[in-house]
Amino acid sequence: MMNRRAMFYKAFLLALIIACMAPRLTAQQPLLPFPQHVHYYAGTIKPNHISQQRLDNAVNTFYKAWKERYIHNGCTGGQKYVWFETPGNKQCVSEGQGYGMMIVAIMAGADPSAKATYDALYRYYKAHPSKRDKHLMSWAQSKNCKDLDGSTATDGDMDIAYSLLLANAQWGSKGTVNYLQEARNMLAAIMKQEINPKTFTIILSNAIEHDSGDYFDTRTSDFMPADFRAFRKASGDPDWDKVTDNTYRLFKYFQDVYSPDAGLVPDFIQQVDKKTRSGESALPRISLRWRV
Repeated sequence: MMNRRAMFYKAFLLALIIACMAPRLTAQQPLLPFPQHVHYYAGTIKPNHISQQRLDNAVNTFYKAWKERYIHNGCTGGQKYVWFETPGNKQCVSEGQGYGMMIVAIMAGADPSAKATYDALYRYYKAHPSKRDKHLMSWAQSKNCKDLDGSTATDGDMDIAYSLLLANAQWGSKGTVNYLQEARNMLAAIMKQEINPKTFTIILSNAIEHDSGDYFDTRTSDFMPADFRAFRKASGDPDWDKVTDNTYRLFKYFQDVYSPDAGLVPDFIQQVDKKTRSGESALPRISLRWRV
């Protein structure tokens, strides 16, 4: 029979182990659990005839349905991907993966398995690197988990990078994944391969070389100024300010010249390096596809 001294020693040792593990365990709990009830900017339209509790419940109910339908197990254990529902051969695209990673990180707290799901989505992203840089994601996989061509979609990479910043804010970076460092690695790769160093505008993909015909083309839906401010803060790279400022300047030009009443911008903008006859401001050609 175990004597009292041995029992005391084992109990003390167990308590010491638990005490040492406590900070690590605490770091994995969501620091910003859903719902946060942030204050919206003045003028934002929010339903005022429905209680906040009902709004929260509606979001949580929809999230559960979305997760059940769209989060699928990968071909390798421990990986998950966001299902690309459109008919065809694609299983997953990086834009959808990034959206899903952001959503899951935000819903932590309401979803007790959010961190495990996020990490599985992260592992799928890491298992499908682009050909030119391991920190960027191959933009699409077929139904057998094979990369289609190894090139990237810039907006998908930026979404994943932002999700890593959310994960760092939510769970910290002292666990099995250093979310903050992974985000910084991505941001350095994005700046190097997906931002035009001459105009500081957003390139469509890292497959586009400096001598490509669409090297000076950009897609307006890829402009995410709030994300870029977070990228600037996380990376310390002032070039993100240039991306933000130059894209705002480009948008203002198109709104002033082509859509002064409605403030619309085109879906794609081509040849952002071209100048007006006076040489004072950019005069890109525009596609005929417009979005609000």
